[in-house]
Amino acid sequence: MRGIKNASSALRINSNLSESYLIRGRCFYGIQNFSKAKEDLRTAVKIDSLSIGGHYYLGRSYYFLENDDSAIYCFNKAVRIKGSDSIYIEYFNKDIFNDVAMAEIRYSRAIANYQINNYNDALVDFLFSINAGYNKPDCYSYIGLIAIGKGNKEMGCKYLKMAVENGSPDAGKYLSQECKN
Repeated sequence: MRGIKNASSALRINSNLSESYLIRGRCFYGIQNFSKAKEDLRTAVKIDSLSIGGHYYLGRSYYFLENDDSAIYCFNKAVRIKGSDSIYIEYFNKDIFNDVAMAEIRYSRAIANYQINNYNDALVDFLFSINAGYNKPDCYSYIGLIAIGKGNKEMGCKYLKMAVENGSPDAGKYLSQECKN
């Protein structure tokens, strides 16, 4: 892959370039080599601890390596950086960090929290994602399942119906299982 080759060339010239580690890490992430992505992204955030993209992709890599605690830690770092007083915040090579980008990070953190049964934290992040315009149908499904699990079947069924309406492939199955009326 050309991105890996170019970033590696830049690192041979100067091994302290956070952006080159970030680019190469994202390339490894893109080809689903999450172990190599993790290595480069850990180095990127070690050099530039304010790299939101670095923390985000490192969290995603940990998630796919089934290390949910580390994934949540990285997503939390990205969220805290967004809330800092930084004048310039890098995110996916964009100059402007918007609410939808933050919603994507919070969505990823919500999935990881859901996987380790931190349902309250997951619920907050799923709701944030929806309110910020990151309307993945799975957000509605997860909220519905969390609500049902907490004993609020009416709300859970409402969100599962919204998931179906928004095209969630799995929500119909949960809706028929959980909301028979």
